[in-house]
Amino acid sequence: MKSIKIEKWDGNVTDPKTGKPVKESLLVMINALISSKDPKTLPRGIDQFRLFSKVSKAFEKADKSGTLELEDATYSFLKKMVEADIPSVWGTKPEYAKSVGAFLDAEKQNEADEKVVEKEVT
Repeated sequence: MKSIKIEKWDGNVTDPKTGKPVKESLLVMINALISSKDPKTLPRGIDQFRLFSKVSKAFEKADKSGTLELEDATYSFLKKMVEADIPSVWGTKPEYAKSVGAFLDAEKQNEADEKVVEKEVT
């Protein structure tokens, strides 16, 4: 299981109803990556349907809790997509770079946490 803290920041787009900046986060970024993919390149089948359902549920929970919790297989799927599809220009935005870094480092952080727990148990 991977846990990623979700930080939000003011985006460049203003909500026409409120006049306030729309909040952006890692969740918004990954949703944008998924939405911008050519439908022909998206995986198909019932297993992939279930995987996307898990992603959707995890995103809903994370939006409320502030922490994205992903099973290893779901994390691996999203990580591959982020690594392959992220626009390089997003690296110029500090908030994007920080969020993507936190997402990609989740694997390292969770391994470190497991070692700490392992030491506490023994």
